[in-house]
Amino acid sequence: EILGAVCLVPGGHKKVLQAMLHYQIFAAERTRFQTLLHELDRSTGKYRDEVHLKTAIMSFINAVLNAGAGEDNLEFRLHLRYEFLMLGIQPVIDKLRSHENATLDRHLDFFEMVRNEDESELAKRLDMVHIDTRSTSQMFDLIRKKLSHTEAYPHLVSVLQHCLQMPWKRNGTNSQHWQLLDRILQQIVLQDEKGEDPDVAPLENFNVKNIIRMLVNENEVKQWKDQAERFRKEHVELLARLEKKERECETKTQEKDDMMKTLNKMKDKLQKESVELRQARDQ
Repeated sequence: EILGAVCLVPGGHKKVLQAMLHYQIFAAERTRFQTLLHELDRSTGKYRDEVHLKTAIMSFINAVLNAGAGEDNLEFRLHLRYEFLMLGIQPVIDKLRSHENATLDRHLDFFEMVRNEDESELAKRLDMVHIDTRSTSQMFDLIRKKLSHTEAYPHLVSVLQHCLQMPWKRNGTNSQHWQLLDRILQQIVLQDEKGEDPDVAPLENFNVKNIIRMLVNENEVKQWKDQAERFRKEHVELLARLEKKERECETKTQEKDDMMKTLNKMKDKLQKESVELRQARDQ
């Protein structure tokens, strides 16, 4: 209840997220909110105490999802809600309905109402009616169709090709590699224009904006190089065409000279024949 109230205080929301991260380390949780979900699902055997505890937990979950950055940031709400869904909150919510407590049900209804609204907004952004975020095949097909015939598609293929080469073991001892990839993608989605993460940033000194700027600069350099290479090729082609025209001109000039020589010879011959003809007449 106290943490839920702190979420509503200016600057308190991120403090609460930091506190949950500290508790994760202290309690050796596999992931953040793990103990919270365990308590939400655990049965104490005492109806009054159990309903009071579970109502307080659902109140906190709704506060941490919708207060602070969650007030107007769809990406943040989806990001944090995915974390709860990954921990299995949906079947727990279905189970809590059996308590038939009006106050608890209001918190459960609010959680599902905002979830439905956010998923509808996400589907609308992607020109879809509904997106089943539990279906990996549907999400992949949607991404593939959206990126098909775009400059980003080769990079999607490259990501998949490199994912195939990621270390993989059945016992999951190398899950940190996938966790790193997951956290990088989270930062790409969550960081604002200042490079700040509304959640507790899991990666230090990872500024998406700076990296994008660096890639843009690299692309600009590449474009200039490509343009310079194109100009060089055009220059070579123009020189080749000019040399060809010069050779053609030289050939035409030579032909003209040869023709003038032939005409002069014919003129001299005609003059000589005219003189001979005149002399023959005089005799």
